[in-house]
Amino acid sequence: MNLLNGIEILDFTSRLPGPLAGYILSDLGANVTKIESRLKPDPFSESHLQFVSPAFNDWYQQLNQNKSLIQCEFDDPQLHERVNKADLIVIPKNKFFLDWIKYLKPKVVLQIAAGEKEFSSLHDLNALALTSTFNLHLQENQSPPYLPIAGLSFGSHIATTALACLLKFQQTKLPLTQTVTLKETVELIFEAFKSESFEHSPKQLHNGALPCYNIYQSKDHKFLCLAAVEEKYWKLFCEIFNLDLTMEDRFNKSEEIFEKIRKKFASITANEISNIIEDKQVCLTFVK
Repeated sequence: MNLLNGIEILDFTSRLPGPLAGYILSDLGANVTKIESRLKPDPFSESHLQFVSPAFNDWYQQLNQNKSLIQCEFDDPQLHERVNKADLIVIPKNKFFLDWIKYLKPKVVLQIAAGEKEFSSLHDLNALALTSTFNLHLQENQSPPYLPIAGLSFGSHIATTALACLLKFQQTKLPLTQTVTLKETVELIFEAFKSESFEHSPKQLHNGALPCYNIYQSKDHKFLCLAAVEEKYWKLFCEIFNLDLTMEDRFNKSEEIFEKIRKKFASITANEISNIIEDKQVCLTFVK
């Protein structure tokens, strides 16, 4: 997409949320330049994190693949000129950057932070702990989620806020500084899904309560995601797999219904399943 064609964005952030926001904005057509200090580059690009997981460098490469990358020092006059010309700059909210931009004239500044005051040192897992829904995850799995979902939400929220800031500047033509935090992001997004029903029944539609919306395995141990919630999908699913199940059975939480579907998938290979569902809209997808 080229919806943001001609928009110049400078990103001074590192690790995940800010670069993810830049990745999203770049995909929308903005010209995003990632600025790094020569003396202190993005930790995700450095070898000292590779012993933890090589995924960090993979993420660095993938999130920044469609951006320009400049390594320089912040007293560079050419960098100052670029800051003043850019449509938007994204910076960490810390004393260094707050002092630095005092002497520049950026149009729109988007500051990102973990939170304010006692919440200024949050990581992904800390932010999840502040939500009223994370304890549902802990009822079944006491390990952290595989992906840093709070950080992913934060990156998306930064991108959305950046678009709002650009629109506001377009309307007013006045310089603008806005702050967005990880804490307010998880409160905004995760708290929207709070429900009193969770307290009584932690199993819900999206985490395995129903046979029509669940994960199964084929005979050759390939995972499949079934999401045949609507009547038309469930009806077709039962027909093509010769399952003697009623419409009501898709919401039947008894183990008997789950077991019928498990046995069906466990009796056929992934290739056979692919042939059965070919050209059919049944909301059944193999995990990559």
